[in-house]
Amino acid sequence: MSSTKPRLLFSLARVAFVAFVGVFLLVQVISHTKKPASVDLEAGDEDLRCRHLPGAEDTLVVMRTGVNELAHKLPVHLETTLRCYPHYMIFSDHGEDFQGQQIIDSLSTVNPKYKENAPEFEMYRRVREGGRDALGGEELTNKAGMNRHPSDEAKLAMGGWRVDKWKFLAVWNHTYHVHPDKKWYMFVEADTYLFWSNLLRYQQALDHTKPIYAGAEMFFDWTSFAHGGGGILMSNPAMKRLVDEFTVHADEWDDFTDRHWAGDIVLGRVLNAAGVVLTPAWPHFHPHAPGNDTYYWADDDRRFWCYPALSYHHVNPEVVRELWGVEQKYIAEKHRQRDHTGRDAMKRREIFMRYIFPKMEHPTAHWDNSCYDDHGEISGGREECMAICERNPICMQWRYDDTTSKCSTNNEPKWGDAAPNMGFFSGWMHSRIRTWIDEQIPCGNEGWIL
Repeated sequence: MSSTKPRLLFSLARVAFVAFVGVFLLVQVISHTKKPASVDLEAGDEDLRCRHLPGAEDTLVVMRTGVNELAHKLPVHLETTLRCYPHYMIFSDHGEDFQGQQIIDSLSTVNPKYKENAPEFEMYRRVREGGRDALGGEELTNKAGMNRHPSDEAKLAMGGWRVDKWKFLAVWNHTYHVHPDKKWYMFVEADTYLFWSNLLRYQQALDHTKPIYAGAEMFFDWTSFAHGGGGILMSNPAMKRLVDEFTVHADEWDDFTDRHWAGDIVLGRVLNAAGVVLTPAWPHFHPHAPGNDTYYWADDDRRFWCYPALSYHHVNPEVVRELWGVEQKYIAEKHRQRDHTGRDAMKRREIFMRYIFPKMEHPTAHWDNSCYDDHGEISGGREECMAICERNPICMQWRYDDTTSKCSTNNEPKWGDAAPNMGFFSGWMHSRIRTWIDEQIPCGNEGWIL
């Protein structure tokens, strides 16, 4: 009897918690009925062509962010990308009203056993009590050095990132209970740029009645999974299988999450258990920023240059705004065409030519264009570094470091991103890159990866 009683008490506690979650989600459904997650947009937004593309009404876009980055990364989306989505939800690890938008607490339904005791929830508990003012300046992302992709070690030092693994199953489960009727669910992060017009074309080439789980494939811990920052697309049947699996085996998956370190891996493992296999849709979905994209790269018959783009990751707010402008112009040019093969979708070729290439015309200070051929220390400064590149007929770009007097060059065109070393000064051989563009073999039948 003494061993049975604790198990009985634990079972009763678990039943009570599951009942609480059910009631909570029911309340959320009611609240979303009163104030839909697809928030009313400002006057004039209804005229945006991107809001009325085929398939837009069938798609729910779900954005995951964090309290330590929300004020830095979300405003640009409110002014650009979110204006195109008829239906969207925004989750963070702190529920609040932000600039008139309902921000949903992504961790509200996590088992209190972990939420109230696990050390990675320390920042969550602190902000829950004191709001965003409880954050220290060092915990915010809009500070020097945060414009680069942090290492795994740096991530683990961030309170917001440590708790991120718990958001995945909670957000996916919450989303489906509030919106169980959408054909498609597109999950992104606040530093993801989603090519909305291309996504809708891609979905039309897929069968929404099948359990589809698509994204940039990663493989770790014997698990094939979609990279969370690159965006994850799921059909309704895939969402239902995921939620059913998590509901039945919640204790086991909570324990697995507690022992693991990355939420996208946890999500992939649950989907595998539910019988949903990943559609590896790289290079459509891409886990890196546009400036760090390898446009010249090819993998067997996949020429990166020729494939339609669906996403980029580690995109700062300025680039989000600029890419959105590029996409709106492209939509205006192509809106009458209804070719769903992918041949008429916006390819990475167009992104390079319309957005990246113009930025390579002039040298840029405090910029790292990822030059890897090291020429060591030189005495002639930036001018000599540029001359070294000019003397090599296949050199495309150069970078000089004012702090070390070192010069580097590269034979492939890459834009790069803001430099962690403020002494970096980057330049490009613009006319050579123009020739490189002209010499590219025309794209053929590269279309959607299904």
